[in-house]
Amino acid sequence: MNPHFNCSRNSSKSDRIYVNVRFNLLVLSLIVLMIVTSDMYAKGQVNQSDEDHTLSGKHFDEKMSSDDIAALFISIHNSVSEYQSIPEPGPRIPIDETMFAVIDRHALQAPASVRNSIENLADYLTAPARNDIEKIRSIYRWITENISYDVHGFRTGNYGNLSPEGVLASGSAVCSGYTGLFGKLASAAGIEVVEINGWAKGIGYKAGDPVDGPTNHAWNAVKIGDGWYLIDSTWGAGSSDGINFVRRFDEHYFLTPPEQFIYDHLPENPSWQLLEIVLSKAEFVRLPFVKSIFFRNGLRIGSHFQSVIQANHRLSITLWAPSDIALFVSLIRDKQVLDKSLTFAQREEGSLYQIDAEFPDRADYILRIFIKHVKETGPYWQAIDYKVEVDEGLPGFIGFPEISSAFQERDVYLYTPKSGYLQSDATHQFRLKVPRAQKVAVIIGNNWFYLKENGDFFEGNILIQKGEIKVCAEFFDQGHYECLLSYTVF
Repeated sequence: MNPHFNCSRNSSKSDRIYVNVRFNLLVLSLIVLMIVTSDMYAKGQVNQSDEDHTLSGKHFDEKMSSDDIAALFISIHNSVSEYQSIPEPGPRIPIDETMFAVIDRHALQAPASVRNSIENLADYLTAPARNDIEKIRSIYRWITENISYDVHGFRTGNYGNLSPEGVLASGSAVCSGYTGLFGKLASAAGIEVVEINGWAKGIGYKAGDPVDGPTNHAWNAVKIGDGWYLIDSTWGAGSSDGINFVRRFDEHYFLTPPEQFIYDHLPENPSWQLLEIVLSKAEFVRLPFVKSIFFRNGLRIGSHFQSVIQANHRLSITLWAPSDIALFVSLIRDKQVLDKSLTFAQREEGSLYQIDAEFPDRADYILRIFIKHVKETGPYWQAIDYKVEVDEGLPGFIGFPEISSAFQERDVYLYTPKSGYLQSDATHQFRLKVPRAQKVAVIIGNNWFYLKENGDFFEGNILIQKGEIKVCAEFFDQGHYECLLSYTVF
């Protein structure tokens, strides 16, 4: 599962860059206001009976008390803070890993000798950078490769020295240490940077879980040109196998588009969502629980845009996925993975995937969707979770036919029969779309029943008898049959 880490304490440096700016503007505004007001009194331009020149019902005159001045100070502070706390997002920067090949190599080859200070490391990392993006990239790539998440500290609360200098020396931190070090290096390189507190759907989070209590994570924003961009070097460094930190570089958390970042990061200050329409905490919880691989591989939600789904007996959802992506779906109840026959995934026309599920009992389920590239031989990776609340289950034989890898790789689509259990001594209609197939046969024991061809479509009515049932196809680019589906007879 490789969940990402949260922090178990808040960063104390959230939105740091604005503190000095706000204070300076506040003091300046107060001074200007006092000077202007005094000058207006001197010139007789202020009518002390004019209620437009009052503060909480009191006049601006020489009799203003210290409390009045404090109230004025707070009023100006709130106005300045409100204005200053609206960062503007920058235009989207398309990220291609190859565009950073040179600067990444430079960062990964940093000698140990430059780790003796923040300034020396920042100078080394940014020396060959051609622009601010490459400076930020070099810092991000070095941190994700050289700082390990402190799993023991996360679990025990013994964090050690989380100052930028302490993290640089130890090579270990929780999220506030990552963000602090990133911020110090970026600042040393002349980059405007803030540290943001918020809530994240990290380790232990399940689809539909509420987001309660104090903030549990921290990340950064950087300014490039006139716009701000989001970065999470903690999650970019790796994740957890449940016990240990597993370093696995994640491109997704470098200059992440705000509309994607919001799925698993909610800043305490809503303006740092960098969205035109900000989300509430409740709306954040309702977003489906997605992993970075979902966005990295170009997937999009098709039909269900909320994390919790109410269902009765059956559920059908859709996702958009590139043609080279294969899906695997798992149904989980009470932390137990249920029989794989309860889910069925197949590609419709183009890039639309249809995912079906059937539920045996009234209960809460997790519908978990995994993906991988069709030609890859490695494992499927968790991409998105839904919580499904089922009010009534299905009795009897339920489930779908078992599909092979060839079923997905060949873009096969099954229309009928969708049930994985076929009654014996009964006639069933078979209808499939099998592109580039010469022949398609339903095989019962040793008997082969060929379906009628109509372009890419193959169909026919077959009398089912007891025995093993498979649907197999011969393709133009193969000299043998590949089995696509298998059924159980009762």
